[in-house]
Parts: sequence; structure tokens; C-alpha cells
Amino acid sequence: MKSINTIFKIAIFLIIITGCRNDKHFGTDGVLFDVESVPTVETAGKGVVIPDISESLGKAHGICVVNDSIAAVLQNGSEEVILVNLRSGKSQVAVRKGEAPLDMLWATSMSVDPEGKLWITGGMDKKVMNASWNPDGEEAITELAFRSSEDILRGVTDGKGGIVGLPATAEPVRITHMDGEGNAIHSFGSFPSAEMPDSVKPNNYIFQADLAYSGSKRKAVVANMSWNQIGIYSELEGKDDIEMRADIDDNIHIETMANGSVSMSMPKPFWLMYSQARAFESSFMVGYIGVEVKSDSDMDRNIKYILEFDWDGKPLRKYSFEREIISFDFDEKNGILFTIENNPDPVIMKYEVIKPK
Repeated sequence: MKSINTIFKIAIFLIIITGCRNDKHFGTDGVLFDVESVPTVETAGKGVVIPDISESLGKAHGICVVNDSIAAVLQNGSEEVILVNLRSGKSQVAVRKGEAPLDMLWATSMSVDPEGKLWITGGMDKKVMNASWNPDGEEAITELAFRSSEDILRGVTDGKGGIVGLPATAEPVRITHMDGEGNAIHSFGSFPSAEMPDSVKPNNYIFQADLAYSGSKRKAVVANMSWNQIGIYSELEGKDDIEMRADIDDNIHIETMANGSVSMSMPKPFWLMYSQARAFESSFMVGYIGVEVKSDSDMDRNIKYILEFDWDGKPLRKYSFEREIISFDFDEKNGILFTIENNPDPVIMKYEVIKPK
């Protein structure tokens, strides 16, 4: 089955831009870390399937833990977001695909604020919504928080009623902070250092990524999908940003091929590097795929490890699994790691995690 973020993977692979023929090289700046040398937390045999909800998951590709009882699931299909009761196995539709006031054309991101409110960001229609479990009905309680001033590819709560997001085409803005009315109030962060034709400016369609944000630290984590870079970017003036790279022989560069007045540019070799990011008080987590795409089947590869770093960019540990995982979230309060895995159909798994001190 086509799984996590396939549409993003295809979009990265075929970047259509205008300009003259020009082969360029991808910069390799950044702090190196060796994935295989990061201390490993083995989860084999420790996972427990959340029962009675597999039929509700559909083509699931994202999970967000709302509280002890409720998780939100992103899907590919007519139902974009569902809420799942982890105890009863019941589910409620929160967002459907469509153009009605409480529908979304494309739900891209989910996050939870400090008060336990679920935030859902949509692409293509600029909608930002909140949703909660309805104890007295069969469908979730959903409301429109605001419409963003820009189309956002990824967006997460700032914990204060606004969102921090990756605008689709704003140039050359990497991260935008929006207030509770959808107005941009601050931009920060940077793109990977790839040389490109003079007529093209970097944007988040070209350098697609996942995003996490810590409101207490005012720092964002950007995990690039096909570029070997994880960035920690601070909103605060005078603070140093940190960019890390896995120590692999990637040698990624951009190749451009002309076809009349249109040029097609793509990274070569093409890698699936990082997928999803989650921010916590003392650390953050990023999914690591680390696969060079050499065949069509490689496009369906998913997360091999979950890497955990402190906010200084130091690798703390990696979580290893019996099979590749589609999505993950961590319940920091209770020390439980939740994943979506194909077994062979999508299931939600939970792992009780005791972090080494």
C-alpha cells in the first residue's frame, strides 16, 4: 500500500522550475552524527497492539496523541482526520475532505497545545482547525480557528493560539510564525545550502520538510525529507542555530535538464532521509528513513529509526523497531511511544519507554 507522504516524495522527486540548463552541487555544511553509533533502545517484542480500531484507520499516515485516551489520525481518503478512543476502540470523524466550512482540501499537520487542544493545519485552503472528542455524539466537535494569510505545507501550534509553519511558496521564508488571526508576525530559519539557477529562489515546495516547535524554548525543528539535514532554529535574537547531518555518503546535488523553455530539476542521488518531528521539553524526536531511491519500491520505504536529540543537537538515543513504522508520537507524561505500523494492515502500537538517565 502507498504509505507515508507519498505525494510529498513524488513532488520532491520532480521539481519543475524555469531557467537555463545548469547543474549545481548541494552544500554539505553541518554537524555530523553517526546514526549507527547512537545508543539504541530496542522495542522488539515490547509493542502492544491497540485493539478494535484497525477498521477505523483506513490508509493512515499520521498520528498525534491528544491525551491519555484520545489519539488523532491523519488518513488518505474521504475522511482526512479521525479521533480514536484508545480505550474503547471507538472513532469519530473530525475533518472530511471537501470544501464545506469545516472540511479541508488536504489536512497536513496535527499538534497539541499545552492545554490539550488538538490543532489541525490544512494545505491548499489555508484553514487551521481545532477538534475534540464528543462525549455526547458520534462525530467530533470541530471548529475553524482561523485562516492563515499564506498557504502552509506544515503547521503546528505555538501554544498561544497561533501557529508556526512552513509556507508553501513565500520566498525566501523557511519558517513563519502566525498569530491567532493568521497574520505573519515573524519569520526565521534557513534552507539547505543548495546552489540553484539564478532565476529560482528556495522555497518549501522544493525543500520539503516536517516541523516541530517548542513554545517554551521558542525553537523549531525542521527535518528535511530528501536533504541530509535537521535544523534547530531559534526565534530569539542572538541565539545560534544548529544544523545536523547524518554521516552517510550521500553527495546530493541538483541536476537540471532543459525541455524547451521549461527546466526540470531534481536532487541526485535522490534520498528519503527524515520524516516527521516531535518536540518536548528536554528533547525532540525525528524519524529516520535513510534510503537512497533506486527503484519504485524504495518510494514506499518508511521510518527505520526514531532519533532523539537534546536541544543542543546532541544525539541521545535511537529507537529501533521490528518493522518500519509509518508515523509516531510520544506521550511524554506517561512514557509511552505510539506508532502506526503495517501488520500487514495499519495498526496503532504502543511501547512503554523508560528513558536512560
